[in-house]
This record gives sequence, C-alpha cells and structure tokens, in this order.
Amino acid sequence: MQTDFKISGKIIFRNLTFNVIGKIIPLIAGVFLLPFIVKGLGVEQFGILSFIWVSLSNYFGLFDFGLGQATIKFVSEALGENEKSHLPELVWTSFAFNIGLGLMGMVIIMTIVPFLINNIFNISPELRDTALRSFSIAAFAVPVITFLSASRGVLEGAQRYDLINFVKVPLNVLFFLIPAVSIFFGLNLQSITLCLIFAQFVAGGFYLFFCF
Repeated sequence: MQTDFKISGKIIFRNLTFNVIGKIIPLIAGVFLLPFIVKGLGVEQFGILSFIWVSLSNYFGLFDFGLGQATIKFVSEALGENEKSHLPELVWTSFAFNIGLGLMGMVIIMTIVPFLINNIFNISPELRDTALRSFSIAAFAVPVITFLSASRGVLEGAQRYDLINFVKVPLNVLFFLIPAVSIFFGLNLQSITLCLIFAQFVAGGFYLFFCF
C-alpha cells in the first residue's frame, strides 16, 4: 500500500532541532527568573512551588497509564499504512479515556493531599494551609495533563514536533514567568498555582486545534 507518510533523516534532524530548542529556551528563562522567585517566595514556599512544578510536569502525567505512548504508536501506524479514516475514532477514544483517567486521578490526589501535607511532607505549621489549598488547586490540572499527553501523542505520531514545541516552549517558559510576575504583583502561592493551571488549559486548547 502506498503511503505519503515517511520518516526520513531530514524529518528526524528537524524534530531533533525543535526539541533541543524547546529545552534550551525554558532553561534560559529559569536561569534568569529562579533567583527572583526564590527571593520573593522564600525558601519554604519555593519548595512547595517546586513540588507543584514537578507534579504538573511529571507526577500527574502518570495517570494516563501509558495511553499517551500508545496513541503515538497507533497514530503513526495509521498514517504509515495510509489508513487516515481510522484516525478520528482512534483520537477521540484516546481523548475520552485519558480525560476519564485524569478525573479519577484528580479525585485520588484531592483525597490524599491532606494526609500528605499533615503527615508526610515536612512543612511548617503556618504554611500547611497554604500548601493544602495550593495542592488542592493543582489537583484540578490532572485531567488537563492527561489530555495534553493524548493530544501530544497525536502530534508526535504525526511527526509534528514543530507544533508541539510551538505550545510546549511558551508553556515551560510560563512555568517560570508566571511566578515571577505574580510575585511582582503581590499574588500568593494559591494564585500562582491557579495561573499555572490556566496556562495548562490554554496549552490544551492549542494542542486540540493542532490535532484538528
């Protein structure tokens, strides 16, 4: 069967270039903005923010249970075999399952957060309420993050790393820029967390647009 979807050395080099640029730009933003963020929040609140960053970037993504990677595989196979008619069903099924798993993850996180704050994490008593509210707000991002995993999987399966980095680079820069700007305007940690989640929602909208 003939296909117009071929992986060449040129495509691989292009994807690698976009990914390297996508790593370097947020790193530069972090180098310049992190000292200001640490000074503005203080060491302990910055520690809480750092764990929220890690949760949004890595831990919450575990609730997709590998469906994002499976989406990459099935999308690339469908394109490689020139069976594009199968893509809508495949993509929407992936979206539905990932959002469902994300909702389940959100409930789990919100349930265990009080126990973690009060018994596991070493947080001073005066900041426990702040940490509890911030992590509870962050839990609402779980369905968004699992959706991001699925939508990125569609674009990765189609080898559109240019579109992925068009969204991912600004999002990763905003992870540093949002706290810095929020501190400048006197916003607290809960407000910073809410803004970070809003940025994830916007990123999800762009990914969905690019999937279409």
